[in-house]
Amino acid sequence: MDAQRALLDELMGAARNLTEEEKKDYREIHWDDREVCGPFMVRFCPHDLFVNTKSDLGLCPKIHDLKLKERYQKIFELYFLETCNQLKYCIIASTILGLMCFELVDEYINFISC
Repeated sequence: MDAQRALLDELMGAARNLTEEEKKDYREIHWDDREVCGPFMVRFCPHDLFVNTKSDLGLCPKIHDLKLKERYQKIFELYFLETCNQLKYCIIASTILGLMCFELVDEYINFISC
């Protein structure tokens, strides 16, 4: 039954059983909508990368839809790579800053101890 429903949804759209009144308020989600998470469409969302760490981005505010992901995976590939590079550079900068602060604290402690 679910397989038949999925096939009908794919062929005729999810709004096939709605009345004309209900169709006025219905809006189908497309891959290029702003509410859809682009990186999720390619592989995985950056919000899922660093869960329970200092770099945790929290829950993704955008839509994660597997049907859209299957249809449009290749489109967001470049955006995904750019986002990953930006995250990588932010984490590297944060790590360097932390190391610099640690060295300054260590120097300060040595200065006070003398």
